[in-house]
Amino acid sequence: MAALGGSKHLDLEPRCGACADVIFEHERVVALYGNAGPDAHGYISHTKPFPYPLAHYTEAKVENKQLCTRPGCELYRLPGFQRRIPEAVTVHYACFSIYMHEAVPTLGRDAAEQRLFTTGLYRNPWPRAHPLSLTDAYYMSRSALSKTASISGLPQLGAYPAELLEMIRQSSNHSIFWRTISAIAFAERACATSPNPLLVVPIYEIDSWERGGMLERWTPPDHLPTADSELDNLSLEATSSLSPRRAVVRLTIDAEGIQKIELLRDRPPYIRERTASIAYMVEELATLKGVEAYFQDGLVQLYCKSGYPSLRIWDTPAPPSLSQCTIFADKKRPWRHFRTVEFDSITGLTFFYWKGALLGIHPHRVNDPCAGTSFDRLSKRQPAAWIHYPISPSDKILIFGTRPVEVGVNILIRSRLSGDVVIGSWGRGTAADTWRRKEPTTLIYGDPPFSCPIAYIGTYCRYLPNKQQLFNPNPDSDSLLSSSSSSSLVVSPSSSLPVTPTETGVGSDPRARHKVDRPFTSFTKHVPRLPIQQGTLLYFSVASLRDVVSVQIFYAPLVPRTAPNTTHPHNLEVGYLSENSTTEGIILHYANGGSRALGQVKLHVDNFVEVKNPTHALLEPHGFKKRKRAWIVFVSDPERNEAEPGEGVSRGPVRNITYWPMKWGGALRFWFNETEQHIGFRYDD
Repeated sequence: MAALGGSKHLDLEPRCGACADVIFEHERVVALYGNAGPDAHGYISHTKPFPYPLAHYTEAKVENKQLCTRPGCELYRLPGFQRRIPEAVTVHYACFSIYMHEAVPTLGRDAAEQRLFTTGLYRNPWPRAHPLSLTDAYYMSRSALSKTASISGLPQLGAYPAELLEMIRQSSNHSIFWRTISAIAFAERACATSPNPLLVVPIYEIDSWERGGMLERWTPPDHLPTADSELDNLSLEATSSLSPRRAVVRLTIDAEGIQKIELLRDRPPYIRERTASIAYMVEELATLKGVEAYFQDGLVQLYCKSGYPSLRIWDTPAPPSLSQCTIFADKKRPWRHFRTVEFDSITGLTFFYWKGALLGIHPHRVNDPCAGTSFDRLSKRQPAAWIHYPISPSDKILIFGTRPVEVGVNILIRSRLSGDVVIGSWGRGTAADTWRRKEPTTLIYGDPPFSCPIAYIGTYCRYLPNKQQLFNPNPDSDSLLSSSSSSSLVVSPSSSLPVTPTETGVGSDPRARHKVDRPFTSFTKHVPRLPIQQGTLLYFSVASLRDVVSVQIFYAPLVPRTAPNTTHPHNLEVGYLSENSTTEGIILHYANGGSRALGQVKLHVDNFVEVKNPTHALLEPHGFKKRKRAWIVFVSDPERNEAEPGEGVSRGPVRNITYWPMKWGGALRFWFNETEQHIGFRYDD
């Protein structure tokens, strides 16, 4: 076998090359590695088993090889260095052992390892592409299922219908049982197919290709250049003229790698179609100079001799132009995988923050209501805070913007019924607030690599013209886009005062509507003295208590006398205000149809109780026995005697409770982070 090329650097990916499941930190794995490049594209060997290192941890070594888990490692971008860095495929050690046990008798050890290396490598559309979080339909091989079930002492599972098996798998999808089935099924496919030699084809020579089909090649007319070096010097217009349908390249990518290659005449207009199981790359042919396609064993991967261009991957086959979308872009971080969210197709958004950094966004849909699926992709070392933004069916997003702060970026949202909301840390704005001038219909964000912050946020309006005029109320502010003449941004100076949401547009009281002209102005009055250490990072949320028609209180853990996730019988003595439970989050629904969320709302994760038409709120604001955890109870009791505002009452095991009739209005304010909460009332001005 060839030498390692002088490099001791192994670039690892948290995805198993055999079962395709995620690899968690500290799981035992092996790394299969081989030389990269057109002249040395082959398997070399594999390492001994080792625990998968922590994300971004660069000190781990195995067999004198440096283990790297940094997405987009800068070493690979050095001129010529990518030729000397071996490509690696990471495999669960258990899956590797199972696969080899099944495949070696048919293929032999060397061929089995070569097939595993090639298949795992070609799951990426090009070498060291950032891993794509694609949901793949689980391949339930009946023979692999029967074999695994028999070994596990559960032979009856082999007779279960597919629907029931999928329900069982969804509740334990990372278990060794399902990984074993996948590894055996992968070995069966490897043994049933014949290997093919490596075929290298320049991208401009491909007319079309689809996995399982034949490669259709294009031959240019005699008067046009045939060498790739000559094509490199052609302009975009000249390249487009090579064929009536050769201006744009579109790749279709699934969990197995590139599924389809198409050559299109023009960039397709944006459509609402999106999918979580398929990704797409849509780029002009002129931007792919020097790119070649490597075909082997029925699979394909792109390779570029001189380094890779900025290829963008989408969840839609017809993405919009980013020049019409960008409101936040951190050019120091990778953001090449873009996701689109149609605001009229979701019931809310959950933002995952860790130490002020925005790590992920989960759009709540009817078929995907729980944000736990997105949270599972985050690092286990990052106990992120869940900040929920509910969107009621009758509401509409009017503004979606960003505000850079000292430790990350805050999200600015204005809706027709719920008013202005700032999502993120209680801090100071470090740059201008930015949002698009027209009402957004689509959210676009860069899905970050494992454990990295989101580095791109944008919005798109399907009704916007292609050319728009920039509106900038602060001419001294730097424009976010280099080509701002074709954008429609609002860049508003961010206040240097503490960043908090304005309490506008909530409820039906005219006094609670748009008290300020400029959106997202800092609220500076009645700032409380919180029992926290200086420098503690907190997130902040606020909601009006006027015209509330129902409230959902989320507890973790909940110790109720009634079943969780049911409507509360509006009885204070029910016991859900318990020393052993804490208020994690609250959703308030208003008479005008709007909704607001406070604290950490974990839909379909934490238990909750619901109170219809609440009349009173009882609050123990700063925790019990100095645990920095808060409790709040809402009750519906129109006959309850009135008390003076802020009067302390004593009831049950918890003392110093603040008693607040809802008819007083005011606002409920919730400060929190990953470990503590503080709740307080405020009177209307």
